[in-house]
Amino acid sequence: MQYLKYKGEFLSRNNTVCSVEIYREAAVAYDLIGKLQFPSDEPVVIEWAHSDKEESLCGSVADVTIISPGDRTYEDLYTITPGDITLKIYRNGSLYWSGTLDPEFYEEPYSSGSEYEVTLTFSDFGILNRMKFNMEGMQSMQDILNDALQRAKLGHCSPVRQYISTCMKGNSTPVTLSDLSLRADNFYDEDGEALSMYEVLEGMLQPLGLRMVQQAGEVYVYDLNALYQKVGTEQVRWESTDQHMGTDKVANNVKITFSPYSDARLLAGDLKYGGDKTENTGIQPDGSNCYKYLPNYKKPEDYDWDYSDISFLMYVGSKGTGTSSSSYKRYFEIAPILGGVLGGGHSIGVPLAVSAKRSFIAPSAAMTIHPVRLNGLVIAVSQTFNYFARIQERIIQFVTRNSRVKREDFTRLMLQTGELAADVGSVIYGEEAVRLGLIDEIGGLSDALACLHQMMDEQKTGSAAE
Repeated sequence: MQYLKYKGEFLSRNNTVCSVEIYREAAVAYDLIGKLQFPSDEPVVIEWAHSDKEESLCGSVADVTIISPGDRTYEDLYTITPGDITLKIYRNGSLYWSGTLDPEFYEEPYSSGSEYEVTLTFSDFGILNRMKFNMEGMQSMQDILNDALQRAKLGHCSPVRQYISTCMKGNSTPVTLSDLSLRADNFYDEDGEALSMYEVLEGMLQPLGLRMVQQAGEVYVYDLNALYQKVGTEQVRWESTDQHMGTDKVANNVKITFSPYSDARLLAGDLKYGGDKTENTGIQPDGSNCYKYLPNYKKPEDYDWDYSDISFLMYVGSKGTGTSSSSYKRYFEIAPILGGVLGGGHSIGVPLAVSAKRSFIAPSAAMTIHPVRLNGLVIAVSQTFNYFARIQERIIQFVTRNSRVKREDFTRLMLQTGELAADVGSVIYGEEAVRLGLIDEIGGLSDALACLHQMMDEQKTGSAAE
């Protein structure tokens, strides 16, 4: 918990009483509150740097200059823990600005032993770059923002002031942050490493054209259209002999694209189906509907086999964790129906094979299991090897979660030496893959099709019974 450590007052240029309070994490409250002394010229300078209109987080920085009564009096304010030191500035008793200390800018001169100036730099949103996202499942944008403000020691600014003009289709009422939800998985990279809270808020607000700023002790989330429509105007006051008018930059011929993951393609090419999409008339135990996407397997002699044709189930429901109820929301999960290894499974083929509900392998088929490899330039430092280890751990966890293979067996096969001539790893064949629990059973394409029809019949029987 944070307790008051230092406190002081000064008069601004227009004779407004300004109070400065510095809080620090501690087990108990401090017995003695230190008194801050300020120079007469610029005791506090708060700067809102220019930000382009597409930038979402409009952070600010406060430089507090104090007079040190003795040698290194304020050295105890240096900390490497984000958010350990908090600043609050009041004007005429009302909170005006709040932020946390950035220790990278802390310095003291050696030329004086006392009565010298020390400048402390605080920022409101900068601390979010040092904090990792740690939420899971479906979360509303309001909950994500509240978590970020709480961790940035800006929890007193919640709830935030919202000026949003975006509306849902068929509804003229603007949405709120509580109405919109995100899947937390989107904020972890391919190595399972979480993004910073700063990056999460940017990724959350930017698609809606929203910006966030702290003003007069409150946090505002707004878009420019809502400001124009809902907020009153004020008269411009000229304060010099000359002024200049300019225009903001504009963007023409904008192309908007969508993908759950930027810079990634979900599927190369279009999906083609020989069969129809069928909706299950029965409701799944979790309340969702089930859609089947199947090639036309029933007449293989009339069907030109193409490996780009895939079979999968899509579960669509209106329920999700951490979301408010709305008839517009739909959540979906895609699950492969069958997986198989007919010739050889190498590298990524192993995780793909085990991800299916039921997997088959031909007796003569081979599966190559090896550690993570990288082509090209490799920098031989500990960070590179840690990066490899994290990727490899994710692969091991995925394979062991989606099959019956034991972790120690899969790791042993992955790291085995002496079997491959120019590599580390193992090659296993059909029966061994089944015995290890990597694949469910021995079989070819005909066995997989028979299993698929059986699953379809069982699904139809179950739906009819309901």
